[in-house]
Formats: sequence, C-alpha cells, structure tokens
Amino acid sequence: MDPEPEMKHEPKITVRPGSEADGSSDDDDVIGPMPAEAENAGEYEEEAEDDEENEEDDEFPVSHEIVLRDHHKAVSAITLDPSGSRLVSGSYDYDIKFWDFGGMNSELKPFKTVEAVEGHPVHHLEYSHSGDSLLAITSSVQAKLYSREGIELTEFAKGDMYLRDMRHTKGHVAEITSAAWNPLNRDEFITASADSTVRIWDVNSKWEHKTLIVLRGKGSGVAQRTKITACAYSPDGRWIGAAANDGTVNLWGANGPFNRPAGMADGHVRLSETSGITFSHDGNHLVTRGGDETVKCTFVHLKNTNDSMGYQKLQNTSSTTK
Repeated sequence: MDPEPEMKHEPKITVRPGSEADGSSDDDDVIGPMPAEAENAGEYEEEAEDDEENEEDDEFPVSHEIVLRDHHKAVSAITLDPSGSRLVSGSYDYDIKFWDFGGMNSELKPFKTVEAVEGHPVHHLEYSHSGDSLLAITSSVQAKLYSREGIELTEFAKGDMYLRDMRHTKGHVAEITSAAWNPLNRDEFITASADSTVRIWDVNSKWEHKTLIVLRGKGSGVAQRTKITACAYSPDGRWIGAAANDGTVNLWGANGPFNRPAGMADGHVRLSETSGITFSHDGNHLVTRGGDETVKCTFVHLKNTNDSMGYQKLQNTSSTTK
C-alpha cells in the first residue's frame, strides 16, 4: 500500500505595517489578520473623547434640574429655607416670589408674589435659621419680615434723613444694601446701608434699632461717610464683618465695642462695590468679592473682642482675579 503523501504546511506570514518586510507605507493593506490593538484603536479614541466630555459635564454633577421662569428682569437675590422645601427669589422687576417644591405642578409657578416696596429692586433675601420668617431687603431704607406664606409681618423703622449725626437716627436714612441673621440669636439681625452704618435689630422691636455701628471712611467731614455694601456674621457669632466703598473690609466684635473697628484690611479698589462677604466655617478667614474683578481672602487673626485689643491691621492672604 502506497504511503499517504506528506502534507506540506506553508507557514502563515503576517507582516505588520511599517516593518522592514512590509516594503510599503502604513497606509497599504496588511497581509494576515489585523492586530487586535490596531482594530480597537479607533474605538479606544472615541471612548477617550467621550470620557473627556463626561468629565467636563460632571464638573458640577446634577441629578435633577428645573428652570423657574417667572421674573421679567435679572434675579438679584435667592434663598432656600432650612428644610430645602421652599425657595424665595427677588429681582430687579421689584417682585419677591415664593416657590414650594412639594406643591408645585408642571407649570412651575410660584404660589405667592409680592412687591415689597413699590419701585425698589430686591437686594437681599434670607430665611431665619428656624425657617419661620423671611428677611427682605430692597433698595429702600426699611427692612421687612415676611412669614413662610408671604404675609408681611413687620416693617422696621426708618431714620430722619435731615439729621446729620447718625447716632441720633432710629433707622437707616439711605438705601439698605445687605443683611444677615445672627447665628446664635434667632431674634437678631444686622443691616448695612449707604448711610455709612451697620445696625443691629431685634425682631420684637421695630421702632428703633438695638445697636448702631457708624463706619468712618477715609476722608474728613462729610467725606468720612462711605457706603457699606455687604455685611455678615461669623459662624460662631463672635464677629461682624462689613465691606465699604472706600475699599476697606472691617471687623467688630459682635458684643462691642463699636466706636471703631477691631480690625481692618485694605480689601478692594476704592469706589468699587464689594458685593459679597462671607466667613469660612472655622471663622479664621474672610472672603470678599469686589467690583475690581477680584476675590480676596483675609486672615482673621484677632484673638479676643475686648477693648484692650485695640485696632489691628488685617492682612490679605490671597487674591484671585475673575
């Protein structure tokens, strides 16, 4: 019986693009199976691009989003109640709108709209720490309190604009610019004004402020008056901070003395409006947002609030240009 013919196995040759044996450019056809990494290269590049896009989108991750459209001009103030169930917005259209997320239907409309003071844009809104009342500040000279349902509770006193000495006035005599609740006393809040004062109020006494702080700006005589554009309490309630149009950031102990600031820093460019001021959670830093297109951080290194401490110069620790 003849033996079976021997099977000849020709070797299978794979030439990778760009090799010496290829003898052609990378764009030529490849003999044999395409390498796995080459086959998947395009897919990997697409996935990498998608990942980069997702990372940009996830910079501020959002799980739910709605757009509330009811104001007719720029929204200038906004606040959430402590439970997060209600939102109040204020605008240059003079209106304050109350929104209830739990009771809102698909039309996304506020359940209450009020005009706090006719013809005056809203500057500041802030719920009390208990969430039972809302502090509303417009460009008028009087602060107002509202209930959760948007019912006006109190309108606080205004001062006599013909008195030159602010110490003899019972309320503000120029537009109020900012306000803040005392974090330790639910019945107390502060307001800042263009009349160069910060006033401490008791919600149970609407006829006159509780305490007056007069800030003397850089200058002499009437020029010492400077518009105070922002104010805040420190989280522990020990300090009151205020920024003024003369470029300074000022600190007082919440319990006094108030005859002069306990500390002061040259914050922003003179005559630029500092629109925001806030303390860090530990109370050691004060951050301000200025009209000179910078955000500045000031180190609060005051150790006590008694009179023996005297006046101290604060130092800016960092500055960021917008």
